[in-house]
Amino acid sequence: MLGLGSDSREGLGGVKGIATDRISFLTVPNYPRERDVPTDKANVTWQEPAARQLFTAINRDREMTKSDLKKATAHLPAPANTVHITVLNGTGTKGEALKVAERLRAMGFEITATGNAPAPVTTSTLTYPQGQSDQAQALAGRLPGLTPALSAQAAPGTITLTIGPDLPDPAT
Repeated sequence: MLGLGSDSREGLGGVKGIATDRISFLTVPNYPRERDVPTDKANVTWQEPAARQLFTAINRDREMTKSDLKKATAHLPAPANTVHITVLNGTGTKGEALKVAERLRAMGFEITATGNAPAPVTTSTLTYPQGQSDQAQALAGRLPGLTPALSAQAAPGTITLTIGPDLPDPAT
């Protein structure tokens, strides 16, 4: 891995021995944030999970080609403003569902309800009804480590996020 120390000229010296056909310049996969938050016309949002895949490859000193990146970004996530979420607090800590809901709302997601889970949970879960897979994947892209699960008990048109103490910080 080419590291850039405090003196970037020192780190760039390692480039001398690399053939130019082995060097690629890549852009972090992104899309206009206006897609999630219609009033935000000035910013972009990183396209997850493709952006995370790029940074993981860099961190692990793995090759990531433009072709790999193109495949990873072939499918845009559902716009956040089309994802309706019920946030349930399973942590036992008062107010956690509201805190998480506010962070998700700031990212453009639609919060339909907040409340307490029927019982405390040790792990966060993300469940969705039939027909909401794309929306669940869009939310999961912002919550690294959570895998959406289809649930016959899920309310129609609503993704249910039950938060536990392990909930990852939503990627903004």
